[in-house]
Amino acid sequence: SKPAAQPRARPRSCGAKESGCLQSERVKGASYMPAWAYPPALKPRDAAKALNRALRACGATGVDTATVAGGALRLTARFSTGFLGMTTDTAEFLLDPSTTAVAFRATSPGDEGRARGRMTRLRTRLKWREIPA
Repeated sequence: SKPAAQPRARPRSCGAKESGCLQSERVKGASYMPAWAYPPALKPRDAAKALNRALRACGATGVDTATVAGGALRLTARFSTGFLGMTTDTAEFLLDPSTTAVAFRATSPGDEGRARGRMTRLRTRLKWREIPA
């Protein structure tokens, strides 16, 4: 089984002006949450499918999947929240095919707690583990 190394493929960092943004990369001034690892028995495409199902089960209104440089799989999810669903939260995941690492960033404008809670629910639902930093 491949060890879950720190992810090589990473989403862009949270900007200084992005309130309610957290990410799986330690960057000064950004809110941090450990990266995940999917089970080594899963192929990257199957891990992406499981993540897609979990995102939809957790209320995603849309999920896009794409292959990016290095063969990593990127899933981008949108959630309608706030008053009358007028706020859009986003979550972006990069699954690295050379490891089982999952890097991510999640935004809930003005409400980091909502993003953090959603990410915790997702990971718990998937039964994927956190990669110690």
